Order: sequence, then structure tokens, then C-alpha cells
Amino acid sequence: MEDLPLEMFMHIADYLDPKSLHDFARVSRRCRDASDPYRFHTLVINRTTYTEVEQVLARISPDRLRYVQRLNLYNENEYSVDTRPSSVQHVLRFLRMLPALRDVSWESSTQQIPLEFLRYLESIRPRCRLHMPYFDLPSLYHPVPPKISAIDLAVATSPCLYSIHTWPDMSRNHLPIFGAVMEMVAGRAENLKEVILLCNAIDPPPKPTTWLGETHTEPRLGCLDTLELYFWGASEAFKHCVKTDFSCLRSLDLDILGDSSSIDWFKVGDRFPNLIELSTSSNCIGGEDVVVALCCSLPRLRKLRLETYYSTEALYEIINSCHQLQRFDVLSNVDDKFLVALRACEGLEELGVGWRRNASTPDEAAFLRELGSLPKVSKIELRIASAHTRYHPGVGVPNVKSTHPVRFGDPGLNEVYYTMKDVAVDEELARSMFSIISSSRPQYAPPLEKLQIKVRPLLHAAMSVCEYETPGLGDLLSHLTFDWTCMRNLRDDKPGICRLTREGIEDLRRDGDAPVDEDVQRLAEGKFAPVLHLLWPLSLEKQWWDAWHSFPVFDETAIKRDV
Repeated sequence: MEDLPLEMFMHIADYLDPKSLHDFARVSRRCRDASDPYRFHTLVINRTTYTEVEQVLARISPDRLRYVQRLNLYNENEYSVDTRPSSVQHVLRFLRMLPALRDVSWESSTQQIPLEFLRYLESIRPRCRLHMPYFDLPSLYHPVPPKISAIDLAVATSPCLYSIHTWPDMSRNHLPIFGAVMEMVAGRAENLKEVILLCNAIDPPPKPTTWLGETHTEPRLGCLDTLELYFWGASEAFKHCVKTDFSCLRSLDLDILGDSSSIDWFKVGDRFPNLIELSTSSNCIGGEDVVVALCCSLPRLRKLRLETYYSTEALYEIINSCHQLQRFDVLSNVDDKFLVALRACEGLEELGVGWRRNASTPDEAAFLRELGSLPKVSKIELRIASAHTRYHPGVGVPNVKSTHPVRFGDPGLNEVYYTMKDVAVDEELARSMFSIISSSRPQYAPPLEKLQIKVRPLLHAAMSVCEYETPGLGDLLSHLTFDWTCMRNLRDDKPGICRLTREGIEDLRRDGDAPVDEDVQRLAEGKFAPVLHLLWPLSLEKQWWDAWHSFPVFDETAIKRDV
């Protein structure tokens, strides 16, 4: 093995996790030499006391410092940081000992990055990029009208600034930081690529509304690649978005709570010509129409995630326009007819959808077979709810009229009965679903690699009529539902066989440590007992969680249980 070239050892090291990499480095000298570029790729230093720099130098030889490409500087205690000039210079000398340094992360929420650090990083640009996960411009909050300080302006307009994440104080007006970041994106921070911006309760802006001093008169284009915007409040601040250039933006994540004017800036011209990834959970009245119009104007869109409920008509309109989707994840529930329409997205590889299961009916087998018929989809996330749970009007979840026989005189218990039956997913049923989807794959299609089954009994308890009329059902179902991850078996001769991992509540009941709340146990032995006994007759003889099982997919090859 020692005769193998060093590149071979490095390929091995590239696949190892940190613990395995440490063990691999102890095997031999060549293993250690191959591991060093990965072991010392990132250094994390606590700046609460600058003596830690000396400790790092004592542990790591200068030869290994040449492998350091990322340096994370954080404060273990934000309120006892040594800010003396001599200490700052000590760390600065350490920075100069890292010839391969490419990324510096300044992780301080109370102290602005020293100007000496900033100037050094700018001097080695474009080799090194600055990341600020606690970005703030505190000088904007105090004077009226606001006037930015020299150090804050230097940070906001630094050419080495690459990514920022804001965590503004919730007790302050967030408009200054929002407006300043929008000006940075518009070109004041010429190399800013990634922004995560959180804002809340913005008041009308004081005048003037130029936060970073005098703006340049010549047109300047931003180069922003990724934007995550989490915004709750008035729409006044979004007039800055209209002025901001998003022509280079490739990934957009929006979480906006407000009126429709909060996202009207979507419609100002062709704002996102290069956008390929969109995620939104905007809860705005009229927001669905704006998002649908945006999606239909993005011919290059590859990844789409909709984290709020959209109407079926809106989903059809989106997929009829976005034929180049490779990943599609929608919170809404869909049926087999929608999956047929989804075939228009020929390049679709990953799919996440909601499904209201109607257990032991032909509809569920048809749905699973349509999932398998999508030619290139190899990863599926299936969020299962019950088809029999009723929801309040206006939440975007249509109610389904049950065709099953009435089991109880009490309508509430009848709904509980079928809800429990629909969301009971055990290992046998998870394997069966994986097998049905896999066996429905078209000829020459790639095999199903991964099926994630996430059981969401009531979707959202606050929207469920059932939870309101029969309180406690959600708590009981949390002890009867599990999530499953099904991974393809590597044997090509048995593509329908999968490896299973269960996720959810830890099963300690068999050891005698039943993690069941007394109130839940009382419900199971009280008003829900008739339902449990009818669904799982063995619960009359043993604990209800041990008698629990799923009900198989109704299929030509399935054994139908008369329950």
C-alpha cells in the first residue's frame, strides 16, 4: 500500500469524515501527508483571549499552516474580548502566516471587525473573502438623522466582503440595516455574493433615506448570487428593492409576512433573468398570484420550493411554464392527475409533495404508481396526511367526502378512526410503498434511490376541525406515527428492496420506560379506546402501541384486510 501514489491516498482522505480522517492519518506517514490538507483546511480560534493564537502555533507546525484555507474567528465570551492594539496586531501577524488563506469568517455579534484586519484582507484580494455571519452597522441606529461611522462604512463597502447574515436587535427599527444592505447589493459592496437578511416591524423611513452616504451617480450593477430575505412588517422598505439590481441573482429564498404590496417589487420589469433557484413561504394576501407570475417569468428555473399552500390551479400554471425544473418541492397535497401533468418537466430528478392518503382504496396504488412513472425522479419526499381529516375553510386544504362506511355514531370518532388508519405507516408499509414506486419505473429509467416518508397526521393542528372537536388526538398520533427513510439496495438484481431507517420518537416502551404522557395514556384508555380496539383488536390483550400496525396498499397483489 505504501507504493501507491500520494494522489491515491488523497482521494481516500477526501471521502472520510473528520473522525475517520484523524484515524487514517495515524496509519502511516504517507496517510498523514495525504490527510494534512484536509485536517488543517479550517482553523477555529476563540478571540476572547488572544493567547489562543499562541496555543495554536504551539500545536501546529509552520509546514502545516500552509494548508489552512479557512479561518473562523469567534468570541466565546462576547463581553470580555481583548481589544488592545497589541493583541489585534498579534492576530494580524498570525493571518500573515497563512499563505493559502481563502476565507475568513468574523463571528462576533458585539464587536466590529478591526480596521487593520479589514485592510489586510483587502490587500490580498481577490485571494481572500470575508464572511460576516453577525453583520451589523450599529452607528446607523443612534443619530437622528442617521449617519454611518467611518469603520461601518469601510466594512459595508469593502471589496473583500463576500457574505453577510444579519441578526438585528428586535427592539430597534430595522429599516436602517435593511436600507443599507439594499444599497450594498446595488453595487456599494462590489463583490458581495451572499446575503441573509432578517427584518421586523419597520417604521416609515426618516429622511434622508441614503444610508451609506452619497451614492454614485454612474450606474452600478450588483453581483449578488444568493439572497435569503426573512421579513415581517410594513412594505415601506421594499421601495429599496425596486432600486436594487438583481440581474446576477441565481438563488432567492423569501419569507415575507405582510400585504401584497410587500412583494409587488417582483413585478417591476425583468428583475431576475438568471434566477435558477426559488424558495418562498410568503404569507401575503394576493401573494399567490405574484409568486405564480414570477415563476412563469423564469424560463431558467431549475429548483422550486413552495412552503405555503397553493391552489391546484396555481400549481398547474407553474409546471406548464417551468419545464426545466430539476427539483420541485411543494407543501400542497397533489393527486395522481397532477403527477401525470408533471411529466412535462422531463428533467425532474427530485420531488417533494404532500399526499392525503385514503388507506385501502385503489386511489393510493394509482398515486404511488404515477410517482414511479416519472422517468428521471430518483429522490422523493412524501408527506403523508389523512384524506379524512376536515379543515377549516380558507386554509387552502379542500375537504374530501368519505365513501367509507360509518363505524361510529359519533362523527368525531368516525373521523378519528379513518385518520388513524390512513397515517399508520410501519416498516412493512414503507417497504411496500418503495417497492410499488420502484416497480413502476419506465424502462431504462434510473432506479429510485431514496424515498423519505414524513407522516403529518393533521398537517397543522390549528387548521384541523378534528383536533378542535376531539382535542388530544394530535398528542396520541405523535406516539403512533413515525418518519421513514428508504434507501435503495445496492444489488441491481433487486431494485425494489430498500434499507430502512426510522425517525421519530425513541422506542423505549419495550424496555419498560414508556415515554407516554399520562394524559395521552388516559385518552387511549378512555374516549379513544373504542377506535383503538376496532382498528387493532390485539390492543384488548396488550399495550396499544404494541398492537399497532399499518394497513397495506390496496393493490392487485395486496391482501385486503376487512377493517
